[in-house]
Amino acid sequence: MRCAINIGWRVYNTDILFGDHNTMSDNLEERLCKIGLQKDVVKNALQNKKLAVRLGQVLEIAHIESCSKQKGALLYKIAAKLPPGFESRLELITKYVAEDKIVNDVQLEAALTYIKTIGDSDLNTKEFEEISGMGIVVTEKEIEDTVKKMFEENKDAIIKERYAFNFVSLLHKAKEMLKWGDGKKIFEAVEKLKAEFLGPKTKEDEEKAKSSAGKGKGKGAKEGKDDFSEFKKERLSKIIGRDLSSALNSKKLLEEHKKIGYSVVTRFPPEPNGILHIGHAKAMRHNFTLAEDYGGVCYLRFDDTNPEKENKKFMTDIEECVHWLGYKPWKVTFASDYFPKLYEYAVQLIKLGKAYVCHQSKAEMTEARSKCIDSPWRNRPVEENLKLFEWMRQGRYKEKEAMLRLKIDMKHANPTMRDPVAYRVKYVAHPHAGDRWCIYPMYDFTHCISDSIENITHSCCSLEFEIRRDLYYWILEALDIYRAYVWEFSRLNVTYTVMSKRLLQSLLDDHLIADWDDPRLLTLLGLRRRGVRPEAINEFCDLVGVTRRGNEMMISDKLLDLSLIHISEPTRQAEISYAVFCLKKKKKKK
Repeated sequence: MRCAINIGWRVYNTDILFGDHNTMSDNLEERLCKIGLQKDVVKNALQNKKLAVRLGQVLEIAHIESCSKQKGALLYKIAAKLPPGFESRLELITKYVAEDKIVNDVQLEAALTYIKTIGDSDLNTKEFEEISGMGIVVTEKEIEDTVKKMFEENKDAIIKERYAFNFVSLLHKAKEMLKWGDGKKIFEAVEKLKAEFLGPKTKEDEEKAKSSAGKGKGKGAKEGKDDFSEFKKERLSKIIGRDLSSALNSKKLLEEHKKIGYSVVTRFPPEPNGILHIGHAKAMRHNFTLAEDYGGVCYLRFDDTNPEKENKKFMTDIEECVHWLGYKPWKVTFASDYFPKLYEYAVQLIKLGKAYVCHQSKAEMTEARSKCIDSPWRNRPVEENLKLFEWMRQGRYKEKEAMLRLKIDMKHANPTMRDPVAYRVKYVAHPHAGDRWCIYPMYDFTHCISDSIENITHSCCSLEFEIRRDLYYWILEALDIYRAYVWEFSRLNVTYTVMSKRLLQSLLDDHLIADWDDPRLLTLLGLRRRGVRPEAINEFCDLVGVTRRGNEMMISDKLLDLSLIHISEPTRQAEISYAVFCLKKKKKKK
């Protein structure tokens, strides 16, 4: 099957990018349309070879020729969201959807999370169905009654504030109360009651909305465009966090946040434990241009939480690469600069009863988390935890003898929420902070707080961090500090190449490459040494774009070569021609 891929403003044939699609059924496109998927969704799915094969498998298992759009969307999500390595669960979860036991997104998300959590362990059918909310039917009447009750409870505020009332917060609370309800129907119920309570918008409502939006203009906002209209633009509107009540900021936090004066603040946060590659260039492009497009600013922040693997040379080389690609960070910061504040926040969590010192070994903790068993030290008194954490800071424990863990929920469906480690003991000097600390915060604890300290509005990262979003917001909510929108995009992988820092380091250790700037690599230093111009790399990043499709964005090495040649070759030829011209001119003078 041949089809064209529209990436950015160019069109490529799939035979060029991915090879022939003979393995796909000729009627797959037709079958996908019959289950209610829109043509553009089908077209995009067929561009991804792995996803297309998975969709064919799902349709074979389901034995469905046609179905409702809702069921078709669920079947599509199974194919798109079931991670690699869990193929043995494909038949099970597909049949649950086909047999109408899983009927909405909330149930499917819960089912997928449970499957990821248990891994290769035996599946307990009863527990699986209970956790996934199977058999629980939330009727339209229940939705209407619940939403109506919430409107009645907030009646005075709604009538007083009219369309300026925070209906988004009310919607989030309704979704929490109706956990297994259809999100679309809950939204429709809110909109219906809103119209009944307030009627159509008046001129006064419109003026009030404009006045309110105008107050939030950033320093760099374009003339005549308020934050809300900017926010509704297509690019920014796609970067919205999922519905989590913990992601909502209070009015007080929002007022404090507005003092920064910018409507969009992003960050490019590399870990200085290796050199940047073409995948980092894509993330860099997204974060810097997103801020630029909306009159905002972008930080370059080093998330330097692991002193064993980080060094100053990496930091210098990373900053050099950022400037080489043409970006000027608003500020260059280090997560390690926030270590004192992070320590204060850790103490605050202990005082709130939301963190404790634990002495389990790594193996014991891993087993306990997999079996959802509490640590024997989980319920220590607050005062004892404060004393032991201070002992950790003073260096009274050996490495791995003690750690600070967050006290969340050991039975949570998301394994990252099962009392993760926040601090560990490490007797290693830090390349930026020096030897002041012998305890270091974990990446997950540091990253979200650093975003908050820097007033980041849009925290963009790759899809492997999606499972950590619950933890990100839990920490910020527990500390009652500002929360950014979090949005994940697919990683960039190029065929026939190695981009993993771990694998690149092993090539270096085995002396298969001389250094990180080996021209055979897709590191930015390697590409620069090869003669590739920064404009070519930036155009390539614009070409592939930023999406959430699948677990990764696999791009053909042919597309990369075409893109790099497009800019580099003419530029290089022009330079050569000019050099030849100068030489000829010099000879004539002689």
